[in-house]
Amino acid sequence: MSDAYADTRGRAQALRGHAAMLGFSAAVSGSFSLGVMVANDIPPVALTAARFLLASAVLALLVVLTGGGRGGRHGFSRADLAQPWRYGLLAVLYGGYFVLMFEGLKTAHPVSAGAVFTLTPLMTALIAWPLLGQRPLPYVTAALAVGAAGAVWVIFRGDLRALVGFQIGKGEAIYFLGCILHAFYTPMLRRLNRGEGAMVTASLVTLAGFAVLMVYDGRAVLATDWLG
Repeated sequence: MSDAYADTRGRAQALRGHAAMLGFSAAVSGSFSLGVMVANDIPPVALTAARFLLASAVLALLVVLTGGGRGGRHGFSRADLAQPWRYGLLAVLYGGYFVLMFEGLKTAHPVSAGAVFTLTPLMTALIAWPLLGQRPLPYVTAALAVGAAGAVWVIFRGDLRALVGFQIGKGEAIYFLGCILHAFYTPMLRRLNRGEGAMVTASLVTLAGFAVLMVYDGRAVLATDWLG
């Protein structure tokens, strides 16, 4: 009976994980179309900094109100703030991804950008292998390879000469660098976790990302006509 319950619970958790990833993919795909609309109007650093500040505040409020802290507690604990450099490192990877995404979307087509992002799972699997010791199963590798092949076909618009000559658009190339950062971010997030809840980590990473971006180019944030 206990084995059957464990199997059912395991399948339910797996389904929730897949559903979460499906929602994440839907949100990301929509961000390309929306990103194209604003990429040439607001500097990427300023746009990312504003989003991170807002996200950090909303997530912190959720941690306090819903008990998303360590062990289900309401609010942050002292242990959450241990080794704060972890959030800084994650913020560089996460913030760098978004800045390069918006920079790339200045010229990249949203469909091509979406195809570039499809390469991220394969890159993550390759990076997680040495970092976490997670060796992907053969059928997972095959599925990722098929997805990557389809992405490459879209990126080069089905033109074999463009593929052989590696004729890729500037925007797609910039965004690809951002996807590399995102591929590192996912396994590093797990490696650097010290028991913090997901919302706690997300709140502190985005807050650290805002600080990093302000140090990097705070003038762009201050010079942006937000009311306009």
